[in-house]
Amino acid sequence: MEQLALVLLFDPIPSGRYTDFTVHMSARKRLMTLNEIIQDIHGLDAELRKLERRYGLLSADFYHLYKVGELEQSREFIQWVGYYEAKLGRELRSR
Repeated sequence: MEQLALVLLFDPIPSGRYTDFTVHMSARKRLMTLNEIIQDIHGLDAELRKLERRYGLLSADFYHLYKVGELEQSREFIQWVGYYEAKLGRELRSR
């Protein structure tokens, strides 16, 4: 069976945790399988759920408020935006 692979910029995280997730402009290209993308989505979902519970706000609603300037630019909010945008990107790539 042929394995589906997509090319994207990805900086692998040895710890598997997304709290230290950073994307670097100079990140090397790496083939990422559909299974790896789905695993990433699950990890990002877990981080997003923690933030949603902490602030009582769904990520989609938070993202809209943040983008229109209704929320402060705290470090945690910037991370939240990063997790949400990464999840959206992974979902597009998994289709």
